[in-house]
Amino acid sequence: MPRKQAYTEAQLKEALGLYKEEHKESVYIPKRTVVTLKDGTEVKLGSWGKSIKIGNTKISSELRKKVLDLFPNQFENNSKAFSELQLKEALKIYKEEHKNSDHIPYRAVVTLKDGAKVNLGTWGTYIKTRKKSISPELEKEIISLFPTQFEDNRRTYLEEQIREALDIYKRDHKDSDHILRSAAVTLKDGTKVNLGTWGNNVKRGTTRISLGLRKKFLNCFRISSR
Repeated sequence: MPRKQAYTEAQLKEALGLYKEEHKESVYIPKRTVVTLKDGTEVKLGSWGKSIKIGNTKISSELRKKVLDLFPNQFENNSKAFSELQLKEALKIYKEEHKNSDHIPYRAVVTLKDGAKVNLGTWGTYIKTRKKSISPELEKEIISLFPTQFEDNRRTYLEEQIREALDIYKRDHKDSDHILRSAAVTLKDGTKVNLGTWGNNVKRGTTRISLGLRKKFLNCFRISSR
């Protein structure tokens, strides 16, 4: 059965207005949001927002319209919906903290100045696979900050780059008989080679290599990764 509404409609309207005043760019109500009304009443707006989203709490059509006017993504399936300004802020914060990164890792999470958490990695994957659409302006900004964001994850390298990477990794890990799956090597020209991922792809047969490179590989390591 639907839960009884713990607040009056007037209280909820006031809480919605107060939260929007403090978070003008927010397009949904975060789950842990609590708003204190002018009379001192605390409204657990986040919990209430989740309850109306999944249908456990019924609201009037007038209140629903107010929610949508203020927070247009509140009823979307993906509760982690962010405005373009929030995403731009998150992109810049992540780049400042990871200056050498050329893409957004899947698990990247950024905390904005107002405390909102942006699952930047998940969002980045969605836009890469085109499950989410973005404006041309935002796409241009992403590419300027993270030039390989829209490239295939299965990075391809020249054979000479792999040979150099194998030599560097073996030099630094003389006693190793395999390449760790997490292994990454920086070449002399600054190129980063995800040697562990490449080695695992070779092992699985999803990446083909020449006989000469296979021989070099076997001279240095077993074709395996952990």
